[in-house]
Amino acid sequence: MASNLIYYYDAISQPCRSVLMFLNANKISYEGRVLSLFSGAYRKSDELAAINPQRYLPVIKDSQVQLFESDAILKYVADQYKVSDHWYPADLAKRARINEYMSWHHSNTRSSCIGLFRLAYLGPRFFNKKVDEKERQDAVDKLNKTADFIESYFLKDSEYINSNSISIADLLAVCEFSQLIIVDYDVAQGRPKVAKWVQNIKSNLGSIYEDAHEIVYQFQKEVQEAKKA
Repeated sequence: MASNLIYYYDAISQPCRSVLMFLNANKISYEGRVLSLFSGAYRKSDELAAINPQRYLPVIKDSQVQLFESDAILKYVADQYKVSDHWYPADLAKRARINEYMSWHHSNTRSSCIGLFRLAYLGPRFFNKKVDEKERQDAVDKLNKTADFIESYFLKDSEYINSNSISIADLLAVCEFSQLIIVDYDVAQGRPKVAKWVQNIKSNLGSIYEDAHEIVYQFQKEVQEAKKA
């Protein structure tokens, strides 16, 4: 299918990576326009502001359709481009199970992961803010509860989130946890189902996963080298 899809993103953003991997995994043609979050380029883009006045990423423009929010983008693209059914099942019962996680994601996985990342990485790097160890432990405790719930509920009887096949819910979730290697948090530690889930996603996506996470590995390396200095 020919595409007029334009994708505005920065791969250091967790939600952006989920959409990036989805587009590439399904060989959907798009024009990628990178707007750096850390340099502030996204704040200066009038083109972005015309679609999302809040200037958040990711954003897509597909002919007359303009969308922001990764959740909405993933669902729209899955339906519009008629990808393989396992990504976002047509069966309403199966789809509801994917939607269950995606509705839960923002106030749980997203909230707890970004909480630790802001505290342990963004604060010290961009605001010269020293990490308060009690605040860090509180953030880790919150994150552990989230990860434990994914282990015990969403992966209880399946290899992927509420499914035995990879879906858009998995992409949304795994990108939050993968970000945390920058701050030395390993979601798989002590959680065998989560460990297998992460490996399943990596094996399923192969180089698509690795390419999307190249910038994350770069930041991880920079942090490790800074600790040695």
